[in-house]
Amino acid sequence: MNKLASSIAKGSFLISISSTINKLLAILFVLLVLWYVPDNIGAFSIAMALIGIITLVPSLGIPPSLTRFIAYYTGRKEIHKIWPTYKNLTLLMFIIALATSLIFYFSAGRISDFYNNSNLSDILMLIIIASPFILIHPANIAYLKGLRKFKAVAVLSLFFMIVQVIALLYFIFYADEPTAYNAILSKVLSYLLVIILEFIFILYFSTDFIKKANRKITWKDYKEIFSYGIPLYLSSYGSYLANWTDTLVLGHYVEDACLAGYYTMSMIARNVGYFVSMILSTVLNPTITYLIGKGDDENAVKVSTHATKWYLLLSTPLLLAILIFPKQIISIVLPNSNYVNYYYLLYALAPSFYMITLSGAYRNLLWAKGRTDVFMKVSGIIVIPNIILNVIFIPLFGPIGAAVATAISFVSAESLYIMEGRRYGVRYHKDSIKIIMINVILGLLLFAANFMFNLNMIEMVGLAGMFAVLYITMLYLSKIITINDIHLIIHKQQ
Repeated sequence: MNKLASSIAKGSFLISISSTINKLLAILFVLLVLWYVPDNIGAFSIAMALIGIITLVPSLGIPPSLTRFIAYYTGRKEIHKIWPTYKNLTLLMFIIALATSLIFYFSAGRISDFYNNSNLSDILMLIIIASPFILIHPANIAYLKGLRKFKAVAVLSLFFMIVQVIALLYFIFYADEPTAYNAILSKVLSYLLVIILEFIFILYFSTDFIKKANRKITWKDYKEIFSYGIPLYLSSYGSYLANWTDTLVLGHYVEDACLAGYYTMSMIARNVGYFVSMILSTVLNPTITYLIGKGDDENAVKVSTHATKWYLLLSTPLLLAILIFPKQIISIVLPNSNYVNYYYLLYALAPSFYMITLSGAYRNLLWAKGRTDVFMKVSGIIVIPNIILNVIFIPLFGPIGAAVATAISFVSAESLYIMEGRRYGVRYHKDSIKIIMINVILGLLLFAANFMFNLNMIEMVGLAGMFAVLYITMLYLSKIITINDIHLIIHKQQ
Protein backbone atom coordinates (compact mmCIF):
# COMPACT_ATOMS: atom_id res chain seq x y z
CA MET A 1 0.00 0.00 0.00
CA ASN A 2 2.90 2.35 0.78
CA LYS A 3 4.29 1.83 -2.73
CA LEU A 4 0.87 2.62 -4.20
CA ALA A 5 0.53 5.70 -2.00
CA SER A 6 3.92 6.87 -3.20
CA SER A 7 2.84 6.32 -6.80
CA ILE A 8 -0.32 8.37 -6.22
CA ALA A 9 1.60 11.15 -4.50
CA LYS A 10 4.30 11.28 -7.14
CA GLY A 11 1.72 11.21 -9.93
CA SER A 12 -0.29 13.95 -8.26
CA PHE A 13 2.86 16.03 -7.78
CA LEU A 14 3.81 15.74 -11.47
CA ILE A 15 0.27 16.44 -12.63
CA SER A 16 -0.01 19.37 -10.22
CA ILE A 17 3.11 21.02 -11.65
CA SER A 18 1.96 20.42 -15.21
CA SER A 19 -1.61 21.48 -14.43
CA THR A 20 -0.46 24.66 -12.69
CA ILE A 21 1.60 25.67 -15.71
CA ASN A 22 -1.21 24.61 -18.05
CA LYS A 23 -3.76 26.60 -16.09
CA LEU A 24 -1.55 29.68 -16.21
CA LEU A 25 -1.14 29.21 -19.96
CA ALA A 26 -4.90 28.68 -20.37
CA ILE A 27 -5.56 31.88 -18.44
CA LEU A 28 -2.94 33.68 -20.56
CA PHE A 29 -4.65 32.41 -23.72
CA VAL A 30 -8.05 33.75 -22.64
CA LEU A 31 -6.49 37.00 -21.42
CA LEU A 32 -4.83 37.52 -24.80
CA VAL A 33 -8.25 37.11 -26.39
CA LEU A 34 -9.83 39.52 -23.90
CA TRP A 35 -7.04 42.07 -24.39
CA TYR A 36 -6.65 41.93 -28.15
CA VAL A 37 -9.99 40.62 -29.46
CA PRO A 38 -12.50 42.59 -27.35
CA ASP A 39 -14.97 43.11 -30.20
CA ASN A 40 -15.23 39.34 -30.89
CA ILE A 41 -15.32 38.04 -27.32
CA GLY A 42 -19.02 37.20 -27.58
CA ALA A 43 -18.41 34.98 -30.62
CA PHE A 44 -15.36 33.45 -28.91
CA SER A 45 -17.23 32.51 -25.71
CA ILE A 46 -20.14 30.99 -27.64
CA ALA A 47 -17.68 29.07 -29.86
CA MET A 48 -15.90 27.72 -26.77
CA ALA A 49 -19.23 26.41 -25.49
CA LEU A 50 -20.17 24.88 -28.84
CA ILE A 51 -16.83 23.04 -29.25
CA GLY A 52 -17.76 20.72 -26.42
CA ILE A 53 -21.28 20.09 -27.66
CA ILE A 54 -20.13 19.29 -31.21
CA THR A 55 -17.42 16.90 -30.01
CA LEU A 56 -19.55 15.31 -27.28
CA VAL A 57 -22.17 14.05 -29.72
CA PRO A 58 -20.00 11.36 -31.39
CA SER A 59 -17.84 10.57 -28.35
CA LEU A 60 -20.23 7.88 -26.96
CA GLY A 61 -18.47 8.08 -23.60
CA ILE A 62 -15.42 6.39 -25.11
CA PRO A 63 -12.62 8.56 -23.58
CA PRO A 64 -13.61 7.96 -19.91
CA SER A 65 -14.37 4.33 -20.74
CA LEU A 66 -10.83 3.91 -22.07
CA THR A 67 -9.28 5.20 -18.86
CA ARG A 68 -11.48 2.98 -16.73
CA PHE A 69 -11.17 -0.26 -18.70
CA ILE A 70 -7.48 0.05 -19.59
CA ALA A 71 -6.73 0.42 -15.87
CA TYR A 72 -9.20 -2.36 -15.07
CA TYR A 73 -7.68 -4.79 -17.60
CA THR A 74 -4.21 -3.97 -16.27
CA GLY A 75 -5.30 -4.80 -12.73
CA ARG A 76 -6.84 -8.08 -13.90
CA LYS A 77 -3.75 -8.98 -15.99
CA GLU A 78 -5.87 -9.17 -19.16
CA ILE A 79 -3.11 -7.62 -21.23
CA HIS A 80 -4.37 -8.92 -24.56
CA LYS A 81 -7.46 -6.68 -24.35
CA ILE A 82 -5.62 -3.38 -23.94
CA TRP A 83 -4.53 -2.56 -27.49
CA PRO A 84 -7.69 -3.80 -29.30
CA THR A 85 -9.84 -1.81 -26.88
CA TYR A 86 -7.99 1.43 -27.60
CA LYS A 87 -7.64 0.88 -31.37
CA ASN A 88 -11.20 -0.22 -32.09
CA LEU A 89 -12.99 2.29 -29.89
CA THR A 90 -10.93 5.24 -31.11
CA LEU A 91 -11.54 4.27 -34.73
CA LEU A 92 -15.27 3.87 -34.09
CA MET A 93 -15.44 7.30 -32.47
CA PHE A 94 -13.59 8.92 -35.38
CA ILE A 95 -15.95 7.39 -37.97
CA ILE A 96 -19.05 8.53 -36.06
CA ALA A 97 -17.51 12.00 -35.71
CA LEU A 98 -17.14 12.23 -39.50
CA ALA A 99 -20.85 11.47 -39.89
CA THR A 100 -22.06 13.88 -37.19
CA SER A 101 -19.86 16.68 -38.53
CA LEU A 102 -21.98 16.61 -41.70
CA ILE A 103 -25.14 17.11 -39.65
CA PHE A 104 -23.66 20.10 -37.84
CA TYR A 105 -22.37 21.43 -41.17
CA PHE A 106 -25.92 21.94 -42.41
CA SER A 107 -27.03 23.44 -39.07
CA ALA A 108 -24.27 26.05 -38.79
CA GLY A 109 -26.32 28.82 -40.39
CA ARG A 110 -29.26 28.37 -38.02
CA ILE A 111 -26.97 28.43 -34.98
CA SER A 112 -25.39 31.70 -36.15
CA ASP A 113 -28.84 33.21 -36.75
CA PHE A 114 -29.96 32.23 -33.24
CA TYR A 115 -27.17 34.34 -31.76
CA ASN A 116 -27.42 37.02 -34.45
CA ASN A 117 -23.62 36.98 -34.72
CA SER A 118 -22.09 37.13 -38.20
CA ASN A 119 -18.62 36.31 -36.83
CA LEU A 120 -19.86 32.95 -35.56
CA SER A 121 -20.57 31.27 -38.91
CA ASP A 122 -16.95 30.83 -40.09
CA ILE A 123 -15.84 29.79 -36.60
CA LEU A 124 -18.50 27.10 -36.50
CA MET A 125 -17.40 25.73 -39.85
CA LEU A 126 -13.82 25.48 -38.56
CA ILE A 127 -14.93 23.62 -35.43
CA ILE A 128 -17.16 21.25 -37.40
CA ILE A 129 -14.42 20.32 -39.88
CA ALA A 130 -11.86 19.78 -37.13
CA SER A 131 -14.17 17.97 -34.67
CA PRO A 132 -13.28 14.36 -35.72
CA PHE A 133 -9.59 15.10 -35.09
CA ILE A 134 -10.27 17.06 -31.90
CA LEU A 135 -11.94 13.93 -30.46
CA ILE A 136 -8.82 11.82 -30.89
CA HIS A 137 -6.98 13.93 -28.31
CA PRO A 138 -9.14 13.01 -25.26
CA ALA A 139 -9.12 9.35 -26.37
CA ASN A 140 -5.31 9.31 -26.50
CA ILE A 141 -4.95 11.04 -23.14
CA ALA A 142 -7.54 8.68 -21.61
CA TYR A 143 -5.57 5.68 -22.83
CA LEU A 144 -2.34 6.98 -21.29
CA LYS A 145 -4.14 7.76 -18.03
CA GLY A 146 -5.45 4.19 -17.96
CA LEU A 147 -1.87 2.96 -18.27
CA ARG A 148 -0.96 5.39 -15.47
CA LYS A 149 1.66 7.10 -17.64
CA PHE A 150 1.32 10.35 -15.73
CA LYS A 151 4.62 11.81 -16.91
CA ALA A 152 3.53 11.43 -20.52
CA VAL A 153 0.14 12.98 -19.74
CA ALA A 154 1.88 15.93 -18.06
CA VAL A 155 4.26 16.48 -20.99
CA LEU A 156 1.54 16.22 -23.64
CA SER A 157 -0.82 18.52 -21.75
CA LEU A 158 1.94 21.09 -21.41
CA PHE A 159 2.84 20.85 -25.11
CA PHE A 160 -0.84 21.26 -26.03
CA MET A 161 -1.16 24.54 -24.13
CA ILE A 162 2.20 25.94 -25.25
CA VAL A 163 1.28 25.45 -28.92
CA GLN A 164 -2.05 27.22 -28.38
CA VAL A 165 -0.43 30.27 -26.86
CA ILE A 166 2.38 30.45 -29.45
CA ALA A 167 -0.12 30.16 -32.32
CA LEU A 168 -2.30 32.91 -30.85
CA LEU A 169 0.71 35.16 -30.29
CA TYR A 170 1.62 34.63 -33.95
CA PHE A 171 -1.83 35.72 -35.13
CA ILE A 172 -1.87 38.74 -32.82
CA PHE A 173 1.64 40.16 -33.23
CA TYR A 174 3.13 38.72 -36.43
CA ALA A 175 0.15 38.23 -38.73
CA ASP A 176 -1.67 41.18 -37.11
CA GLU A 177 -5.01 39.34 -37.29
CA PRO A 178 -6.35 39.17 -33.72
CA THR A 179 -9.79 37.71 -34.37
CA ALA A 180 -12.02 35.19 -32.63
CA TYR A 181 -11.63 32.92 -35.66
CA ASN A 182 -7.84 32.86 -35.31
CA ALA A 183 -8.13 32.29 -31.57
CA ILE A 184 -10.16 29.13 -32.24
CA LEU A 185 -7.81 28.23 -35.11
CA SER A 186 -4.93 28.35 -32.61
CA LYS A 187 -6.71 25.73 -30.52
CA VAL A 188 -7.42 23.56 -33.56
CA LEU A 189 -3.77 23.67 -34.65
CA SER A 190 -2.64 22.64 -31.17
CA TYR A 191 -5.00 19.64 -31.30
CA LEU A 192 -3.55 18.48 -34.61
CA LEU A 193 0.08 18.82 -33.51
CA VAL A 194 -0.37 17.21 -30.10
CA ILE A 195 -2.19 14.22 -31.66
CA ILE A 196 0.93 13.42 -33.70
CA LEU A 197 3.07 13.50 -30.56
CA GLU A 198 0.51 11.43 -28.65
CA PHE A 199 0.62 8.64 -31.22
CA ILE A 200 4.42 8.50 -30.84
CA PHE A 201 4.06 8.13 -27.05
CA ILE A 202 1.28 5.57 -27.40
CA LEU A 203 3.22 3.37 -29.82
CA TYR A 204 6.24 3.54 -27.54
CA PHE A 205 4.28 2.43 -24.46
CA SER A 206 2.17 -0.14 -26.33
CA THR A 207 4.82 -2.36 -27.92
CA ASP A 208 4.13 -5.28 -25.58
CA PHE A 209 0.36 -4.77 -25.74
CA ILE A 210 0.42 -4.90 -29.55
CA LYS A 211 2.45 -8.12 -29.48
CA LYS A 212 0.08 -9.73 -26.98
CA ALA A 213 -3.09 -8.65 -28.80
CA ASN A 214 -3.39 -12.13 -30.29
CA ARG A 215 -7.05 -12.44 -29.39
CA LYS A 216 -9.93 -10.17 -30.24
CA ILE A 217 -12.05 -8.67 -27.51
CA THR A 218 -15.48 -10.29 -27.44
CA TRP A 219 -18.96 -8.87 -27.80
CA LYS A 220 -19.34 -9.37 -24.04
CA ASP A 221 -16.39 -7.04 -23.51
CA TYR A 222 -17.90 -4.42 -25.81
CA LYS A 223 -21.22 -4.74 -24.04
CA GLU A 224 -19.57 -4.14 -20.68
CA ILE A 225 -17.65 -1.14 -22.02
CA PHE A 226 -20.70 0.51 -23.57
CA SER A 227 -22.91 -0.36 -20.61
CA TYR A 228 -20.44 1.71 -18.63
CA GLY A 229 -19.73 4.37 -21.25
CA ILE A 230 -23.18 5.22 -22.65
CA PRO A 231 -24.71 6.34 -19.32
CA LEU A 232 -21.52 8.27 -18.61
CA TYR A 233 -21.76 9.73 -22.10
CA LEU A 234 -25.30 10.93 -21.51
CA SER A 235 -24.41 12.29 -18.09
CA SER A 236 -21.46 14.17 -19.61
CA TYR A 237 -24.02 16.32 -21.40
CA GLY A 238 -25.42 17.22 -18.03
CA SER A 239 -22.02 18.22 -16.71
CA TYR A 240 -21.17 20.15 -19.84
CA LEU A 241 -24.49 21.96 -20.07
CA ALA A 242 -24.27 22.78 -16.37
CA ASN A 243 -21.08 24.67 -17.18
CA TRP A 244 -22.18 26.28 -20.43
CA THR A 245 -25.99 26.61 -20.42
CA ASP A 246 -25.71 29.99 -18.70
CA THR A 247 -23.34 31.25 -21.43
CA LEU A 248 -25.38 29.77 -24.28
CA VAL A 249 -28.71 31.15 -23.00
CA LEU A 250 -27.22 34.47 -21.91
CA GLY A 251 -25.69 34.94 -25.36
CA HIS A 252 -29.18 35.01 -26.85
CA TYR A 253 -30.53 37.68 -24.48
CA VAL A 254 -27.69 40.10 -23.77
CA GLU A 255 -25.16 42.14 -25.70
CA ASP A 256 -21.57 41.03 -26.22
CA ALA A 257 -20.13 43.24 -23.46
CA CYS A 258 -22.39 41.71 -20.81
CA LEU A 259 -21.73 38.19 -22.09
CA ALA A 260 -17.99 38.86 -22.00
CA GLY A 261 -18.23 40.03 -18.38
CA TYR A 262 -20.12 36.91 -17.32
CA TYR A 263 -17.77 34.63 -19.27
CA THR A 264 -14.77 36.22 -17.56
CA MET A 265 -16.22 35.80 -14.05
CA SER A 266 -17.15 32.21 -14.86
CA MET A 267 -13.61 31.54 -16.09
CA ILE A 268 -12.15 32.82 -12.81
CA ALA A 269 -14.67 30.92 -10.63
CA ARG A 270 -14.21 27.58 -12.40
CA ASN A 271 -10.63 27.40 -11.20
CA VAL A 272 -11.91 26.92 -7.64
CA GLY A 273 -13.32 23.52 -8.54
CA TYR A 274 -11.84 22.23 -11.75
CA PHE A 275 -8.19 23.05 -11.13
CA VAL A 276 -7.82 20.86 -8.03
CA SER A 277 -10.27 18.25 -9.30
CA MET A 278 -8.34 17.89 -12.56
CA ILE A 279 -5.05 17.32 -10.73
CA LEU A 280 -6.35 14.71 -8.28
CA SER A 281 -8.82 12.92 -10.55
CA THR A 282 -6.19 12.37 -13.23
CA VAL A 283 -4.28 10.18 -10.78
CA LEU A 284 -7.05 8.86 -8.53
CA ASN A 285 -9.47 7.58 -11.20
CA PRO A 286 -7.13 5.02 -12.79
CA THR A 287 -5.50 4.16 -9.45
CA ILE A 288 -8.78 3.38 -7.69
CA THR A 289 -9.96 1.46 -10.77
CA TYR A 290 -6.72 -0.55 -10.68
CA LEU A 291 -7.39 -1.48 -7.04
CA ILE A 292 -10.95 -2.52 -7.80
CA GLY A 293 -9.72 -4.56 -10.76
CA LYS A 294 -7.47 -6.41 -8.30
CA GLY A 295 -10.44 -6.99 -6.00
CA ASP A 296 -8.98 -4.68 -3.34
CA ASP A 297 -12.13 -2.64 -2.65
CA GLU A 298 -11.10 -1.93 0.94
CA ASN A 299 -8.01 0.00 -0.07
CA ALA A 300 -9.96 1.72 -2.86
CA VAL A 301 -12.28 3.16 -0.21
CA LYS A 302 -9.32 4.11 2.00
CA VAL A 303 -7.63 5.95 -0.86
CA SER A 304 -10.88 7.81 -1.64
CA THR A 305 -11.40 8.79 1.99
CA HIS A 306 -7.83 10.04 2.30
CA ALA A 307 -8.28 12.03 -0.92
CA THR A 308 -11.07 14.13 0.63
CA LYS A 309 -8.38 15.76 2.78
CA TRP A 310 -6.40 16.86 -0.25
CA TYR A 311 -9.44 18.15 -2.11
CA LEU A 312 -10.29 20.42 0.83
CA LEU A 313 -6.71 21.34 1.61
CA LEU A 314 -5.94 22.55 -1.92
CA SER A 315 -9.25 24.08 -3.01
CA THR A 316 -10.44 26.03 0.04
CA PRO A 317 -7.69 28.71 -0.18
CA LEU A 318 -8.68 29.34 -3.81
CA LEU A 319 -12.29 29.92 -2.72
CA LEU A 320 -11.16 32.33 0.02
CA ALA A 321 -9.00 34.33 -2.39
CA ILE A 322 -11.84 34.83 -4.88
CA LEU A 323 -14.43 35.71 -2.22
CA ILE A 324 -12.20 38.14 -0.30
CA PHE A 325 -10.32 39.78 -3.17
CA PRO A 326 -12.64 39.65 -6.20
CA LYS A 327 -12.01 43.21 -7.42
CA GLN A 328 -8.25 42.98 -6.93
CA ILE A 329 -8.00 39.68 -8.81
CA ILE A 330 -9.99 41.07 -11.74
CA SER A 331 -7.94 44.28 -11.77
CA ILE A 332 -4.68 42.31 -11.79
CA VAL A 333 -5.84 39.87 -14.45
CA LEU A 334 -7.63 42.46 -16.60
CA PRO A 335 -6.28 45.94 -15.82
CA ASN A 336 -8.09 48.97 -17.26
CA SER A 337 -11.15 46.92 -18.19
CA ASN A 338 -14.84 47.18 -17.34
CA TYR A 339 -15.02 43.54 -16.23
CA VAL A 340 -14.55 44.56 -12.59
CA ASN A 341 -18.17 45.77 -12.69
CA TYR A 342 -19.23 42.09 -12.76
CA TYR A 343 -17.26 41.06 -9.64
CA TYR A 344 -20.47 40.37 -7.68
CA LEU A 345 -21.10 37.30 -9.84
CA LEU A 346 -18.16 35.57 -8.17
CA TYR A 347 -20.04 35.41 -4.86
CA ALA A 348 -22.47 32.96 -6.46
CA LEU A 349 -20.24 31.26 -9.02
CA ALA A 350 -17.16 30.52 -6.87
CA PRO A 351 -19.03 28.53 -4.15
CA SER A 352 -20.93 26.72 -6.93
CA PHE A 353 -17.76 25.36 -8.49
CA TYR A 354 -16.28 24.69 -5.03
CA MET A 355 -18.95 21.97 -4.70
CA ILE A 356 -16.99 19.98 -7.29
CA THR A 357 -14.14 19.55 -4.82
CA LEU A 358 -16.45 18.61 -1.95
CA SER A 359 -17.76 15.68 -3.99
CA GLY A 360 -14.52 14.90 -5.84
CA ALA A 361 -13.32 11.86 -3.91
CA TYR A 362 -16.81 10.36 -3.85
CA ARG A 363 -17.09 10.84 -7.60
CA ASN A 364 -13.69 9.18 -8.13
CA LEU A 365 -14.82 5.99 -6.39
CA LEU A 366 -18.20 5.91 -8.16
CA TRP A 367 -16.40 6.37 -11.48
CA ALA A 368 -14.01 3.51 -10.71
CA LYS A 369 -16.83 1.24 -9.52
CA GLY A 370 -18.63 1.72 -12.81
CA ARG A 371 -21.65 3.38 -11.16
CA THR A 372 -22.66 5.23 -14.28
CA ASP A 373 -26.27 5.09 -13.14
CA VAL A 374 -25.36 7.70 -10.54
CA PHE A 375 -23.89 9.93 -13.22
CA MET A 376 -27.14 9.51 -15.14
CA LYS A 377 -29.14 10.59 -12.09
CA VAL A 378 -26.94 13.63 -11.68
CA SER A 379 -27.40 14.42 -15.36
CA GLY A 380 -31.16 14.33 -14.94
CA ILE A 381 -30.97 16.60 -11.92
CA ILE A 382 -28.62 19.10 -13.49
CA VAL A 383 -29.71 19.36 -17.13
CA ILE A 384 -33.46 20.01 -17.18
CA PRO A 385 -33.66 22.20 -14.04
CA ASN A 386 -30.55 24.10 -15.12
CA ILE A 387 -32.00 24.92 -18.55
CA ILE A 388 -35.40 25.83 -17.07
CA LEU A 389 -33.85 28.03 -14.36
CA ASN A 390 -31.64 29.82 -16.88
CA VAL A 391 -34.54 30.43 -19.27
CA ILE A 392 -36.64 31.82 -16.37
CA PHE A 393 -34.01 33.77 -14.44
CA ILE A 394 -31.93 35.31 -17.25
CA PRO A 395 -34.73 37.38 -18.85
CA LEU A 396 -35.73 38.59 -15.36
CA PHE A 397 -32.37 39.17 -13.67
CA GLY A 398 -29.74 39.02 -16.42
CA PRO A 399 -26.27 37.72 -15.46
CA ILE A 400 -27.11 37.30 -11.75
CA GLY A 401 -30.00 35.05 -12.79
CA ALA A 402 -27.57 32.85 -14.73
CA ALA A 403 -25.24 32.68 -11.71
CA VAL A 404 -28.05 31.70 -9.33
CA ALA A 405 -29.29 29.01 -11.73
CA THR A 406 -25.77 27.57 -11.89
CA ALA A 407 -25.47 27.61 -8.09
CA ILE A 408 -28.74 25.73 -7.53
CA SER A 409 -27.83 23.12 -10.15
CA PHE A 410 -24.34 22.41 -8.83
CA VAL A 411 -25.35 22.16 -5.16
CA SER A 412 -28.09 19.64 -6.04
CA ALA A 413 -25.95 17.55 -8.39
CA GLU A 414 -22.76 17.33 -6.35
CA SER A 415 -24.72 16.48 -3.18
CA LEU A 416 -26.03 13.37 -4.92
CA TYR A 417 -22.48 12.17 -5.63
CA ILE A 418 -21.67 12.51 -1.93
CA MET A 419 -24.75 10.58 -0.81
CA GLU A 420 -24.11 7.74 -3.25
CA GLY A 421 -20.39 7.57 -2.43
CA ARG A 422 -21.12 7.27 1.27
CA ARG A 423 -22.91 3.97 0.61
CA TYR A 424 -19.53 2.41 -0.19
CA GLY A 425 -17.99 3.71 3.01
CA VAL A 426 -16.27 6.87 1.79
CA ARG A 427 -16.28 9.58 4.44
CA TYR A 428 -14.67 12.95 4.83
CA HIS A 429 -11.23 12.58 6.33
CA LYS A 430 -10.93 13.06 10.08
CA ASP A 431 -8.83 16.19 9.47
CA SER A 432 -11.51 17.91 7.37
CA ILE A 433 -12.90 20.02 10.22
CA LYS A 434 -9.40 21.17 11.17
CA ILE A 435 -8.70 22.15 7.56
CA ILE A 436 -11.90 24.21 7.39
CA MET A 437 -11.17 25.89 10.75
CA ILE A 438 -7.66 26.83 9.71
CA ASN A 439 -9.00 28.34 6.50
CA VAL A 440 -11.68 30.28 8.42
CA ILE A 441 -9.07 31.73 10.78
CA LEU A 442 -6.72 32.73 7.96
CA GLY A 443 -9.68 33.96 5.91
CA LEU A 444 -10.71 36.34 8.68
CA LEU A 445 -7.15 37.68 8.83
CA LEU A 446 -7.15 38.21 5.07
CA PHE A 447 -10.54 39.93 5.23
CA ALA A 448 -9.26 42.27 7.95
CA ALA A 449 -6.13 43.07 5.91
CA ASN A 450 -8.25 43.80 2.85
CA PHE A 451 -10.64 45.97 4.88
CA MET A 452 -7.90 48.04 6.55
CA PHE A 453 -5.46 48.47 3.67
CA ASN A 454 -5.74 49.38 0.00
CA LEU A 455 -3.48 46.65 -1.30
CA ASN A 456 -1.62 47.00 -4.60
CA MET A 457 -0.40 44.13 -6.76
CA ILE A 458 2.99 43.75 -5.03
CA GLU A 459 1.36 43.78 -1.61
CA MET A 460 -1.17 41.19 -2.80
CA VAL A 461 1.65 38.88 -3.88
CA GLY A 462 3.40 39.37 -0.54
CA LEU A 463 0.17 38.66 1.34
CA ALA A 464 -0.33 35.49 -0.70
CA GLY A 465 3.19 34.37 0.21
CA MET A 466 2.57 35.02 3.91
CA PHE A 467 -0.72 33.12 3.70
CA ALA A 468 1.01 30.13 2.07
CA VAL A 469 3.69 30.02 4.79
CA LEU A 470 1.16 30.34 7.61
CA TYR A 471 -1.14 27.79 5.99
CA ILE A 472 1.54 25.14 5.55
CA THR A 473 2.86 25.81 9.07
CA MET A 474 -0.58 25.44 10.65
CA LEU A 475 -1.27 22.29 8.62
CA TYR A 476 2.02 20.82 9.82
CA LEU A 477 1.55 21.82 13.46
CA SER A 478 -1.96 20.39 13.38
CA LYS A 479 -0.50 17.14 11.99
CA ILE A 480 -2.69 17.42 8.89
CA ILE A 481 0.42 17.30 6.72
CA THR A 482 2.95 14.87 8.16
CA ILE A 483 6.54 13.93 7.43
CA ASN A 484 5.21 10.83 5.71
CA ASP A 485 3.14 12.98 3.32
CA ILE A 486 6.26 14.95 2.43
CA HIS A 487 8.29 11.78 1.90
CA LEU A 488 5.59 10.36 -0.36
CA ILE A 489 5.62 13.49 -2.51
CA ILE A 490 9.38 13.32 -3.03
CA HIS A 491 9.06 9.53 -3.52
CA LYS A 492 10.99 8.25 -0.51
CA GLN A 493 9.94 4.90 0.87
CA GLN A 494 9.50 4.67 4.63
